[in-house]
Amino acid sequence: MRILLALVALIAVFAVVNGGDDGDDGTDTAETTVQAPQAEEAALPGSPAVYEEIAASTDCAWLQETFDRNRDRYEARDPSERTQDGNPGQWEKAYAEAADDRMSEIGCYG
Repeated sequence: MRILLALVALIAVFAVVNGGDDGDDGTDTAETTVQAPQAEEAALPGSPAVYEEIAASTDCAWLQETFDRNRDRYEARDPSERTQDGNPGQWEKAYAEAADDRMSEIGCYG
């Protein structure tokens, strides 16, 4: 009987230490790891090719034109259109930001 009580006590302690959890919180670590890069890629709206072209450019004048063109298009949109998922306004804003970031990286601002 003492062995049975000791076993029950041991199981109870184990359950408390583990929070009464079987270790399965409903997420699969492998899936989470695989999905994280996809979420990061999806964070940039528009075409990956445009971002690649901006990132590869060292032409400050072209980058400034790209920034101006996309900023102007974005600002010309109705404000309600700018925040809709999948709206080109989101792309234009992101392209302008990418061009601005690239100009900073390569020293276009002096």
